[in-house]
Amino acid sequence: MRLFRALVPHGVGPLFLAEIMLLSLSFLSLFWLSDSALRNSFFIEEGAAPIVIAVATIMFSMYMVNLYATPRVRSRLELLQQLCQAFGLSLIVQSVLSYARKDLILPKWFMLGGCLIGFVVIFAWRLAYSELVVRVMGNERLLFIGHNAAVRELAAFIDENPQCGYAAMGFIDDVPGAGAPWLGPLSQLREIVARSKPSRLIVGLAEGRNQMPVSDLFELRSLGYRIDDARLAVEDICARVSTRDLQPSGVVFQRELEPSSRDGFVRAGFDRAAAALCLVLFSPVLMLAALALAIGHGGRPFERVTRVGLRGRPFPSWRLKSGVAWIAALPELWSVVAGDMALVGPSAERPEFVRELSARLPFYEYRHRVRPGLVGWSQIQQCSSPNLLDTVARLEYDLYFIKHATLSMHLLVILSSLKPGKLFARP
Repeated sequence: MRLFRALVPHGVGPLFLAEIMLLSLSFLSLFWLSDSALRNSFFIEEGAAPIVIAVATIMFSMYMVNLYATPRVRSRLELLQQLCQAFGLSLIVQSVLSYARKDLILPKWFMLGGCLIGFVVIFAWRLAYSELVVRVMGNERLLFIGHNAAVRELAAFIDENPQCGYAAMGFIDDVPGAGAPWLGPLSQLREIVARSKPSRLIVGLAEGRNQMPVSDLFELRSLGYRIDDARLAVEDICARVSTRDLQPSGVVFQRELEPSSRDGFVRAGFDRAAAALCLVLFSPVLMLAALALAIGHGGRPFERVTRVGLRGRPFPSWRLKSGVAWIAALPELWSVVAGDMALVGPSAERPEFVRELSARLPFYEYRHRVRPGLVGWSQIQQCSSPNLLDTVARLEYDLYFIKHATLSMHLLVILSSLKPGKLFARP
């Protein structure tokens, strides 16, 4: 399933909706068991808003501790730890809200009791649902026709991410290769498909080496099989644009990677307003950090760095000389207000790195079709290693973001970047 252009692991959607209902019932059952006069007076005076807010804070906390990364339970102890973190965080949020609007929070003992019931219910539900996903829902089975670079990339992704909801059955090609199991030659395509009954066929024949079995594919398509190109399947499943078989003509003539302009004006206004608000809110932190650095280390607490921005234009960027990533990046909010950067986008690199990587990687300069960002799609995918393979992966995630840069995807990246270890993290 895909939400906001991001792949949602198999079974997470129903899990999310069911847990909203279970948490709501946990609090409602506590009210139902309480004194009727107290129950009636509370609902007449406050309504359902406190319960909605309590459930929302718990759901948000569960998202923040990665309880929706996969519906499968790898360890009961790990699940207990994550639930303790989530419910603890929700109680902290409720206590902070109590200073602002007491009418929007539940009474203390109802909140604690509802959390206790919800904790037990969610723990038992997670264990049961994990078994349901594995035994009943299963995975979407992919059969590869050919064995090009995009197919190998897709097979490796599925092998490394078993929670994604896909299973690689193998590949059909005239020549055996490494990776997924070899099932037979192209001449046996119909027989192998009839025998294995895959959910989807992924075509990735190496250019200049194989004859495309057009008649067989037409017949299989008429029988109802879904058939996709391997490079587009990588984009759909891995949420990144495969550059292995991307042709320059697809970019020059077909405008495959043209950024969406539908939400561009709204995004720019949102970025500047949000950056200005963050500067106001975090100005005490910024001033205290600068003062501490100036006293503790001497010299200037800020460093000026030239970065490459929109359309390859260099611009000055300021950072604090702090070892804490999110504090060091606070001065870059000025660049967002000035229009040199965005809140979300490819990372802003130094000119010398851009020149080197542009010479080694095709399409690298295409990252400059949009403004660089404080956080990006590649950063929340944990592509942080400086080696060339991870640089290629970051480029592919950046190209995917450029192609699908909607307002909803911006919000998803910002929300995901708030998780520990990802806020303003630089590769």
